[in-house]
Amino acid sequence: THVRAGYGLLPRLTATRKPIYRHRLPVDEVTRRIEAIHAPYHTALATLLEKAHAQHGSALPVDFHSMPGYDRMNNKLPDIILGDGHHTTLNHDTGQAIAAHLAESGLTVDWNHPYSGGHITRHHGDARSTRQALQIEINRNLYMDGDLRLNIDNSKSLVETIGRLGRFLAT
Repeated sequence: THVRAGYGLLPRLTATRKPIYRHRLPVDEVTRRIEAIHAPYHTALATLLEKAHAQHGSALPVDFHSMPGYDRMNNKLPDIILGDGHHTTLNHDTGQAIAAHLAESGLTVDWNHPYSGGHITRHHGDARSTRQALQIEINRNLYMDGDLRLNIDNSKSLVETIGRLGRFLAT
């Protein structure tokens, strides 16, 4: 469904449903991108997660994404959407602690709608194991002024918030 909607491995639409390309990508270009970028990235990620698990006995990749301020129905989205594959990729207590930490930072937080976690979250996370995963969608309104202008002060504040989250997760 996601692929048919235009948001697969090589998206053909933007979040606002505008076409990215004028024409379909040729098969050789798709193959080149997968072999040059997608496959090496996922191989490197799997290697890093294996090393982390071997060293610490657990691994928790946090896959950050950027989302628009409003959904397709023009409803305002929260500051943060946490995606755990509808409670399949992250232990409930860990998830609640992360949500509480972010809320204490002054952010509005929601779960799994409209973003429940993509390939990385689903592929590398199992809530019942020591290999879990979380996707974090960040509302662009936290660091942008409109569509094209970065808000430097808000960006610095967001960097500090993400840094505090990293330190929280490390403990």
